[in-house]
Amino acid sequence: MPDLFDSVPCSSLTSASRFLLAANSASSFLLSGYTISRMPDALLRDVVCENCSRRTPQRLSTLEPILWLQAASSETGIYINYACPLCNKLSRSRLGAGKCPQDAEAAKLLDELAVYIVFLKCANVDCESPVILLAPVKNGMHDPDLMAHIRKNWSNHGAACAKGHRPAYPYEARVWKPLESEL
Repeated sequence: MPDLFDSVPCSSLTSASRFLLAANSASSFLLSGYTISRMPDALLRDVVCENCSRRTPQRLSTLEPILWLQAASSETGIYINYACPLCNKLSRSRLGAGKCPQDAEAAKLLDELAVYIVFLKCANVDCESPVILLAPVKNGMHDPDLMAHIRKNWSNHGAACAKGHRPAYPYEARVWKPLESEL
């Protein structure tokens, strides 16, 4: 039987993309009526941890893959699965308002963190959709250290696959390369 993480099944991408109504990489994303502007004055968006309320700025180009792979929207905003670098809780966290890259605090946080996309195996054995989350961690962390960090520190508080199931525990993770982009 092939490993769930050998490739991302098309079914998980299509079910995740049901939230994505239209995308034009040159201008904006539209998810169920919410537009993420790619205007020059809003190159960053905060991800607001659902557990501890910490706001972590992320480049729009960093958020783009997670929006395509597994995002949800509601009347209150756009939500992504997120591993908070402060509290280590996995949750569906809201994308906050845009901000300018000149914000000194945002620039400092961006420099201190490397951002990964992590695929966790779903707890439902019949589900082919992984739990896909954005995971900022301290810069300089190597893959073996990241896996140890995941197993030792992370706990789930609401992260779910595209079908609403929690990740399997102990975590079985595949890590996508660090996301790097220039402003």
